[in-house]
Amino acid sequence: MIDNETRPGDGQTQAVDVAEVVTAPAANGVKPEFDFSDLSWKESIDLGKMKSIIAAALDIKDEKEQLRRYDTILARIQDMLRRSVVSIPREWLVKRAPETIDFSQIGEVAEWLRKDRVSELLQALQEGAGGSDDPNA
Repeated sequence: MIDNETRPGDGQTQAVDVAEVVTAPAANGVKPEFDFSDLSWKESIDLGKMKSIIAAALDIKDEKEQLRRYDTILARIQDMLRRSVVSIPREWLVKRAPETIDFSQIGEVAEWLRKDRVSELLQALQEGAGGSDDPNA
């Protein structure tokens, strides 16, 4: 989506592809914003089961297999974040985060998100995507 944005300082207007490059902070400054148009219903269900899937992986006795499954789960979560995060509030990011972050790039959320906000972001993703930990939901 192309939108016009006024640059601070000089007041000039420039076209910005807001689907590709997102400027932190989020519009409301409190919660992250998501676009779930690229997440399937199955992925939403899988996201709701993520805590159970992680717990099951931790029960595996073979350490190499446990790490492989855990890495696979983390990669799936990062991919869902890459495809759905539109913006994250500035206060949720580390101090050294750049002003403009392209969250659609793999690893950008993990690179700049503060560690004390991970659970909150995953909860917001899960709630927004319609996921639930309740297998009867």
